[in-house]
Amino acid sequence: VTTEYGGAPLLLEGYETLHIPGSYPITVFPPNTPVDEVDMLVDFTSTNVCKDSRVFVHCWSGNSGNMVALTLIKLGFTNVHAAGPEGSAGIWDWRAAGYELVENDKFDANEKRFQPSCMDACTA
Repeated sequence: VTTEYGGAPLLLEGYETLHIPGSYPITVFPPNTPVDEVDMLVDFTSTNVCKDSRVFVHCWSGNSGNMVALTLIKLGFTNVHAAGPEGSAGIWDWRAAGYELVENDKFDANEKRFQPSCMDACTA
């Protein structure tokens, strides 16, 4: 899921700076973007395979992640989980709890590690 500003995805720089291992960037900004203005990277209209996959949403502080989780539910995702209560479940809380983070990573949507396994089922 992405929304663009001036032709460039927003918030990708933050993901590349610091993120939870195995996560994917979902750059919905502002976090309360109306559902009909969110552009999907994959056409989910013909299948529910990916929409039924577990999605764990986190952000920097926990505030935006909860709003983005609600947006994903409105888009038809059925297994969405927010990191926790607003203001106390962001990436900084993850780090403070001693969990691993990936730093200085580069996102390339064409790279195999960024292709969720459900993508194959969606395009089949």
